[in-house]
Amino acid sequence: MSLQKDICNKLKKAIIYGKLSPGEKLSGFELAKKMDVSRTPIREALRRLQMEGYTTVSPNKGAYVSRLPPEEIEDIYNVISLLEGYVVELSAIKINNTELNRLIKLKKLLFFCTSKKKDIVIILRKILNFSTSLLSFVVMIS
Repeated sequence: MSLQKDICNKLKKAIIYGKLSPGEKLSGFELAKKMDVSRTPIREALRRLQMEGYTTVSPNKGAYVSRLPPEEIEDIYNVISLLEGYVVELSAIKINNTELNRLIKLKKLLFFCTSKKKDIVIILRKILNFSTSLLSFVVMIS
């Protein structure tokens, strides 16, 4: 794997897992220093991430982690809801009490986060955690 692809993957992972927040400025100099590389592969990775929608680059301002528009967040949530419904349907017959209680706790935590208007990154992480738990249960019983 090339250095640029490696840097791109590391930055993408940091964005996905919330280590880099939406709207956060991405300094090429700081990233190069932190990753112990020159600024050239950082610039190339930031351009690639911009093409993929992970970053936004403004002339004379620099690169920032992209913010999801509210309608995209709603679309993502709607798809996740549909998939969760299907997964629940598949697993309803075979779920045990331990797994059911775990899912109930995760769902309560998710509702708490959304009702308190927590940061969208935190909410999306909780949704991902819940969805992953459901999916792992379905895979386990299949």
